[in-house]
Amino acid sequence: MSSSSSSSSSSSSSSSPVLYNITLEKELSTYVVAGRTQAYRLVVTVTDATGLHDPNIFLYLELPADAAGNQMSKFQCMCSPLDLETYPSGAPAVGSNGFFRLAQADLIYGSTDVLEETWRLLQNDRNELVRTLTKMNNLSLEVISSFDSTMIGTFPV
Repeated sequence: MSSSSSSSSSSSSSSSPVLYNITLEKELSTYVVAGRTQAYRLVVTVTDATGLHDPNIFLYLELPADAAGNQMSKFQCMCSPLDLETYPSGAPAVGSNGFFRLAQADLIYGSTDVLEETWRLLQNDRNELVRTLTKMNNLSLEVISSFDSTMIGTFPV
């Protein structure tokens, strides 16, 4: 990723802290026939990503094309701060391992219980992402290291 993307999760200790907010919108399939509906669709979209470079916080893996040449991607997880810096938005990079980030997770489940549990887990993961990004920006001075010409020959190389 370009060096400008690092602004999403890093700041110097002298600048004001970055405020993060990630808002998720939940959409569900609404056509349900009791005892007959076989699948339930959950679509989660990032509608606000304050403090981030972009709203693409859902990690996907592009799968090999099928025999007809159709390309599919599979949702993997919510990104970590490292994922946000490592993987491109929108589509995998040419020649990459196939991972990329999107602002929407589109998921299908066989039960509403699993769907609701997934929604709860995604909210927890979002909360932890905001917490971690915030903590990463609270830097404290740990060590000052210096080396000058009078020290040449005193330290092993």
